[in-house]
Amino acid sequence: MLIRPSHLQKYWGITPTGVLHVGAHEAEEAPLYKMQLWGPVIWIEAQPNLCRQLENSLSGSDDRIIEAAIFDVSGVEMDFHVASNSQSSSLLDFQQHSILYPGVHMAEDFKVTTKRLDEILTLEEMPNFINLDIQGAELPALKSLGSLLAKLDFIYIEVNKREIYKNIPQLSDIDSFLSSHDFRRVGTLWVLNKGWGDAIYTRNSLNKNYDFFSKLKWSIFKLKNYAAQILLQIKVIGVDLRSFIAQN
Repeated sequence: MLIRPSHLQKYWGITPTGVLHVGAHEAEEAPLYKMQLWGPVIWIEAQPNLCRQLENSLSGSDDRIIEAAIFDVSGVEMDFHVASNSQSSSLLDFQQHSILYPGVHMAEDFKVTTKRLDEILTLEEMPNFINLDIQGAELPALKSLGSLLAKLDFIYIEVNKREIYKNIPQLSDIDSFLSSHDFRRVGTLWVLNKGWGDAIYTRNSLNKNYDFFSKLKWSIFKLKNYAAQILLQIKVIGVDLRSFIAQN
């Protein structure tokens, strides 16, 4: 998560009743949720081997692990593309991802049958916070919520302004869909020069809670984050340049 749960709580006062995390991978966010006392968490992951790992690593907690490939249409057989770095795995094919991250490639495919979120969860068990991190399939996942969307107050989601994967929805598409369902984007943090980032949307009725000082603090945080990214890129360029000079 580019915007950690502690930041979500600090800048927007987000304290969810529970978390639905779609695209669990290895549940890297679990300690971050636990630190803020967010939970229990419902983890959804499409890769069977990762689900087995999660069952072991999260054993003894109140969290749930569900194996499913989420899409807006249920019962469709699709190829799930497993990336060499695992976390870039997706239902969608690489597009600009191959240029932006040349060291990552698709290692293998396996067949999945898609499911909608409103077929997996009931209205009663649906928490009010969702984290969607499924590499370009976030908008279909939102649409698959159906009536469950009414239970949400907070939506944390990976967003794109470049075609990282083929035919993926862009930030404007996410904005438009969620605006029509009474949500507004209140914070966005980008990975510089990569065309993707994370955004937090809140229900419009909650937006009055975010005063001028909260917005100012968030703006300062973003500037510091972008400055740190730029400094890191300068250091990397410097190392590459020294390496080039040494080899020549």
